[in-house]
Amino acid sequence: MSQPQWQLVVYDIRHEKRLRRVHQLLQRCAFALQASVFAWHGDYRQLQCLKKELARLIDPKEDDVRGYPLLSDHGIIWWGKTPLPEGLHVEGFPTLEHRKHFGQDDGLAH
Repeated sequence: MSQPQWQLVVYDIRHEKRLRRVHQLLQRCAFALQASVFAWHGDYRQLQCLKKELARLIDPKEDDVRGYPLLSDHGIIWWGKTPLPEGLHVEGFPTLEHRKHFGQDDGLAH
């Protein structure tokens, strides 16, 4: 069995009914970071099941669902409202680094 890993799952769903179904699925199995951005954790087999379920819910000609692996030794930088409840620590989740202002130290290309 493969090691569990974190995935950043993001989506852009064009039809309200499909949007609701994808959102509800991800609410059951992942952490909501933003309205259409989730952090999901699982092993290879579980990821294949998630992909299969998402494929069943979307229209591949209109909808866009993506998964990006998150490395636990690389932090997540955010500005504004925290993506997780205050004080919540999830084992293995990438560290969260809060930035109050956009600036030269934000690591983004200018």
